[in-house]
Amino acid sequence: NVSREEYDEIAKNAVAFLDGRHDDVINMLEIEMNRLSEQMKFEKAAVIRDRIKSIKELYKKQSVYSTKMDERDIIALYADDWHYAASVLAIRGGRLIGKRAFVLEGMGAESPSEAIVSFIIQYYEANPEIPKEIAFQFEPESKAALVELLSKKRGNRVTLIVPQRGAKAELIDIAEQNAKEELELYQRNVLATQAKSIEVIKKLQETLKLENMPKTIEAYDISNTGNTEIVAYMVVFRNGQADKQSYRRFKMKVITEQNDYGSMQETLLRRFNRYLAGAKDKVFGELPDLVLVDGGAQHVSAVKGVMTDLGIDVPVWGMAKDDRHRSHRLVNGITGIELSRDNDILRFIASVQNEAHRYALQYNKNLRKKRIQKSVLDDFEGVGPVRKKELIKTFGSAKGLKEASVEDIAKVKGIGIQLAEKIKNQLENWKS
Repeated sequence: NVSREEYDEIAKNAVAFLDGRHDDVINMLEIEMNRLSEQMKFEKAAVIRDRIKSIKELYKKQSVYSTKMDERDIIALYADDWHYAASVLAIRGGRLIGKRAFVLEGMGAESPSEAIVSFIIQYYEANPEIPKEIAFQFEPESKAALVELLSKKRGNRVTLIVPQRGAKAELIDIAEQNAKEELELYQRNVLATQAKSIEVIKKLQETLKLENMPKTIEAYDISNTGNTEIVAYMVVFRNGQADKQSYRRFKMKVITEQNDYGSMQETLLRRFNRYLAGAKDKVFGELPDLVLVDGGAQHVSAVKGVMTDLGIDVPVWGMAKDDRHRSHRLVNGITGIELSRDNDILRFIASVQNEAHRYALQYNKNLRKKRIQKSVLDDFEGVGPVRKKELIKTFGSAKGLKEASVEDIAKVKGIGIQLAEKIKNQLENWKS
């Protein structure tokens, strides 16, 4: 998290940068670098050192453009085996007005020409100010189609170039260096996060007296709306970090009325039956090192009963909340651990619990939305799939449709005044 003081400093630097007061920016950064060095925070100081170097190089090149009214973006990539980083230098009115850098996670397997096209499309979708000219390190794939797309968005022709020499090529080199620094910073941050996560799960192992380090944790939560939608969600944390690709949901098949204990039992029974049946996928084909359930000792007891019957030997702990619905303690039916004893473990358990709860509620919300849409629109006389699609497209929802006038409904393609009056009458009997 960024403190208010740090935020103000960042904002001050940004304003100075955009105003062209690069000496002020460098002075402020050098003061901060020296302060961090004195505090022996050498990694952070090194990041600022690299930033100063990059800014100096950028403004060295700005003088090349100061007498011309150029309008150009300079875009360069830098990659490792897993990711790309992209850097954009923006030149407007002949002046270099700023730089931006992005990490393109998980795109390392793509070729540079594919990666640059993917980035350009996303970048100019979010940043609609497209310059007359864009310079790259290398020829993008499907260049003609890209020129057509960007020119259409801009309103007149956009030129794509790959400079080989001169000032433009030098700016490409600077942009590439900037992308490299961004990727290296990202890598350092990832490694630091991973190291901290490993430390937390080591602490958790010691606190819960677990035989094995809980490298894989499965957490379960139940979400329901009365007896209509009962859903369990399994979220997975590997090495202390959420693995969203491994999340799974379970819509109750046996439990048909609100029963958290029964729902939890059905969920764990189905999950570990998949394991015992020899599931091939990684999620169900392996056992976790720790199971966490949202609830107290009774929830733990219900789950342990199922796992004992199946012969599954995995530690189970409940994530209990206090009266204010905050993570409070871990319980296993025999003993309890106060989370207030260790802030790192408290934050980790709270993040696991909140993620499980959030994901369960989200799926339940989607089910409820589908049920409401079906009962309100699909049963309307004279409204088939095509007309329903047009109505939702125009008014957004059944509620929006109810608030519309007969005249507005009649304007929708394929409706007309008579059907609009019928729809309005049917809507009068619906409570949003």
